[in-house]
Amino acid sequence: MWLFALLWIFGCIDSSFYYPDDRVYHTPSDYGLNHKAVTFHSGDGTRLHGWLIPALGTSHGTVLYFYGNFANRTYYLDHIYWLPRMGFNVFTFDYRGYGASEGAVDRSGMYQDSVAAIEYLQSSPDIDSSNLFIYAQSLGGVFAIAAVADNDFSGIRALAVESTFTSFRAEARYMMKQKTPKAIARIPCLTWPIRPVTYLGLSNAYSPIDLVDRIAPVPLLIIHCASDTAVPFSHAEQLYERANDPKYLWAVDGCEHVTLFTKWGHSDAYRQKLAAFFKSRGEAD
Repeated sequence: MWLFALLWIFGCIDSSFYYPDDRVYHTPSDYGLNHKAVTFHSGDGTRLHGWLIPALGTSHGTVLYFYGNFANRTYYLDHIYWLPRMGFNVFTFDYRGYGASEGAVDRSGMYQDSVAAIEYLQSSPDIDSSNLFIYAQSLGGVFAIAAVADNDFSGIRALAVESTFTSFRAEARYMMKQKTPKAIARIPCLTWPIRPVTYLGLSNAYSPIDLVDRIAPVPLLIIHCASDTAVPFSHAEQLYERANDPKYLWAVDGCEHVTLFTKWGHSDAYRQKLAAFFKSRGEAD
């Protein structure tokens, strides 16, 4: 009975990190962009789907984009459409269970998918595999960090993560307190079960706090809104402290979770800033 209860708790908490769907929200043509539909296979053979969107004009390299936990790649074009206009090819893909990709979502599978996406770009004849950049948001940053830390990839010039949490357990504890404030947070004696429940009911596998120190020598840029209410800024501080040089931290005031490059008042300035960061770390044209 207890084993069954723990397995149920594990599945319940872990599944709360993933919200996939297969709705088509936008296509690159909605933004005046050409694209190539591609398919590739994850490490266990799961068939995945993605887009390769070419740069407008001279290419400064290729950005591999990892989105967060919601919807699918068609939802996030508002976050990346500007990169081709600044001279970058963009590759984005659906994790298993998301969008058009096969399979059912799970943590170890998403890690395999992330590794497979990098391997696909390294072997693609359509791009310069020695000039790759990674831009990842929220949960996507978790798997981007894990994939780069655990594998000896060549050609990755920089990794930028935005609004990424330190560990699955830490984020689960935070969200449990946030979502049940009347029942838990306002009654201190009820807060004690949260830590053992998340410890027993949730694996910390692939958590960035345990891996981020292995990103170097790839330059790591950590971007986080100081007022983020989905993933507190303290997560960024902890990741930055644990990481090795070269590392950079952009602490941004006035924005919210993964809104920095979309419709925030200063989004255009930060788009220019991120593009400049990538270009400064790329190979000479």
